[in-house]
Amino acid sequence: MTSIYGATSDYLAAAAVATDSQIFRLQENNINNRAEALLMPPILQEGNVSFTVNISDYVWVALRQSIRNISLDLMDWDRATTTTLQQTDPNYPDSHLFNRSLDSRLLRRGPTIGQQSVCTINAVTEFPLTDDQLIRCYPSRDNITTCIPAGSGWSDDVSQASSSFTIIDLENRANVSVTIHSASASLTLTDSAFDCATTNQCNWTWASLFPISPSLLPPGMTLSGPAQISQYTSLLPNSTSQTPSSILCHSKSILGFANYILNPSPFSNILRLVDINLDDETSDAIAEAEAEANQLFIHPDWHLAAWTVNQNGTVPRHRACARRLITAFQTWIAKGPADQAVLDFATIHRFISLQALSLIPFSTTPHKPADESEASRLALTSKGMVQVWKYGIESRSAKFGVVVTILGCVIVVLRTGLYWVYKEDVKDATEIIVLVMRRNAPPAADDEMEGQDEEKKQEFPIIRFNNRSRVVSFHG
Repeated sequence: MTSIYGATSDYLAAAAVATDSQIFRLQENNINNRAEALLMPPILQEGNVSFTVNISDYVWVALRQSIRNISLDLMDWDRATTTTLQQTDPNYPDSHLFNRSLDSRLLRRGPTIGQQSVCTINAVTEFPLTDDQLIRCYPSRDNITTCIPAGSGWSDDVSQASSSFTIIDLENRANVSVTIHSASASLTLTDSAFDCATTNQCNWTWASLFPISPSLLPPGMTLSGPAQISQYTSLLPNSTSQTPSSILCHSKSILGFANYILNPSPFSNILRLVDINLDDETSDAIAEAEAEANQLFIHPDWHLAAWTVNQNGTVPRHRACARRLITAFQTWIAKGPADQAVLDFATIHRFISLQALSLIPFSTTPHKPADESEASRLALTSKGMVQVWKYGIESRSAKFGVVVTILGCVIVVLRTGLYWVYKEDVKDATEIIVLVMRRNAPPAADDEMEGQDEEKKQEFPIIRFNNRSRVVSFHG
């Protein structure tokens, strides 16, 4: 894993800082312009193809398992278009058609994961309940606090997990501790509800809230489904405070489906870049009412895979991702929200989180759901599309061409018929010139022509030329 994807995380951190540098140096540098500026997504590689993310309300990332499958399709396309051998692979029975097409597309329908994330400087509030039950609350933006359960004492109805590792500083003085908590159920509290919990003046207890029906929640609380919070903690170098600074990143992930489309031509698609087109149902699922059912519990160990580090392990200081994240962390804490470090830290976290999501595998089953609409929505199909010449009269221009051709044929037939009906003894131009020259011959020649047909003598005029007046005249 480290040898394949370790360098990718370093590249993602560098790409994050590079695109943020462009955004932060816009001519009109303010929060609104930065929010609407182009965030250049990274281009990732898997096998013989590349892919990137689809940015909308969520940032959608392709799953590498689907990308590996379409990479196999590309290898078959290469064989079919560069060799003359008969295709024998039963998985690709019609690949010989690629060699007869004008253009081709390889398509697979597969799952994709979309994520939203927000990073803020805040501290964590913990509410211990028992030795194996704990509530962690993380303030976020807009006066909203997210609370999740932690510990092994909760019922099986609530899934929760955590992972930790350390990012080593160059001077080993300001290492960043990273702890990622995930829970299958979370609560969103307003300021008044959170104040009530911290002062123990509520008429409810934390233990009664997990799990709970949304209709039974106290005022100021909403059930928000799965949540994942990444907590980055460190002591700043040369700081007199003994309290570590913390940056919290809240993430929400949902499941969707997309068409993975590849133009296999190495000339028109040099990068062999796979397009990710969300289907209509996935676009509709972005609406909050439907997104709740599609939200995913993401185990935090996938972030360990993205950072290529073991549980409670360390990311070495020479890694580019370690250096850039620590620099962004320290600069954000020291200089505040107006510095580029805010963008750098948030984008590094987002890009590496997308790397973690892309590593998640999926499994399939041959058993078809009973509901036809559900079966159609969940079916993972694959196909190759070819562009060929088509002959027909369905288009408007084809119909116009047929009409012009028919009119031309009718005119030719009419002219031929009229010629035979009104046929005349028509002479061609050569014959006319010869006859005219004979009429204009010397007198001796006129005597020789006395025996010719009288009709020919009268048919064409005789040309006379007056040398004095320089006038040409015709005589019958």
